[in-house]
Amino acid sequence: STPHAQVHHLRDGCPGGWRRAQAATAVLGSTFWGRTICWHHRTCDSTRTMTSQPSYSILIANFNHAALVGRAVESALHQEYPSDLVEVIVVDDGSTDDSVERLQAFVSHARFHLISQENRGQSAAFAAGLKRATGDYVCLLDSDDRFLPNKLEAVSAHLETLAAGSAPV
Repeated sequence: STPHAQVHHLRDGCPGGWRRAQAATAVLGSTFWGRTICWHHRTCDSTRTMTSQPSYSILIANFNHAALVGRAVESALHQEYPSDLVEVIVVDDGSTDDSVERLQAFVSHARFHLISQENRGQSAAFAAGLKRATGDYVCLLDSDDRFLPNKLEAVSAHLETLAAGSAPV
């Protein structure tokens, strides 16, 4: 299947936010496997320049994907992007397989956070992860998908190009 991506700007009042989001959609579609949605998570600070690299919270909602969720986490943790600017939050949505046991292998990682909850559905799982997110941007990654290693680097580079006004929308 063809990769599909959407980028949404969550905050009003961010100069060029929708323009950056629309153009980043094209970049995302060519730089990862699977389906990903990224949102601008924080209120824009007009003093912040796009030359400073944004931080990312990668949210993974998991339900009974024990055999695959580890690959999703690994792909998120091993981005070719400054590691101090990336956090990975997995919300296990009441899995009945051994997902939580397998995810325990990552809890010692400083940038990994595991939230377990009763099964309430994928949107509730993502909402729980969003409450914990601290990144400038939030990316949703399905537990049975993976990011290419350069995904965040490519998105950040494209956002910088858009901020400079030199990229088409």
